[in-house]
Amino acid sequence: MIALGSLIPRSRKALVLVGAIALVIVLGAGVWLGPIENQFKRLDASIAGQEDQLIRNLRTIAPGSKGAVVKAYQEYGNTIPKQGSTAEEREAMLKEIEKIASDLGLSLAAKKPVEPPKIEKDYESYQVGIEIQCNMKDFISLLYGLESSSQLLRIERFALDLKAGEGAGTLRGTMLVSKCVTL
Repeated sequence: MIALGSLIPRSRKALVLVGAIALVIVLGAGVWLGPIENQFKRLDASIAGQEDQLIRNLRTIAPGSKGAVVKAYQEYGNTIPKQGSTAEEREAMLKEIEKIASDLGLSLAAKKPVEPPKIEKDYESYQVGIEIQCNMKDFISLLYGLESSSQLLRIERFALDLKAGEGAGTLRGTMLVSKCVTL
């Protein structure tokens, strides 16, 4: 090994400079590359976990029921995406509610669209408040008709007032109906 004292001053400076650069590279690689390596390890673990979850989910959906899932998606797949403007979507929702009510022989006392629609990252939600006077059987039929609608309407809440109805067995019902569409 060469002693530093036996080197000329210029060689000594060069050797110290090379040593300092090597030390900075070794320490810097640990500081800079360590977090990057840890991030890759976390991503690998996350991917492995998601692969396991996917395998479990595919086992849960038995081969015989995959066809049913695809069929259900095809049946409702065209009604979920947004078909027109906000006004057109709301109008289609109101027409569907009126159609269901008229098919049951009912007329709505009031329809009030809730303004504005809720707009989220990847979907819009439209809401309509409706009021109706009918008997309990017709009210339940209307609830069922709305919930089983091809436009995937959902009843957010409803209220019944038995005393406000006009006549025996008549009640006044109010409900908030919503519809979500993907953007």
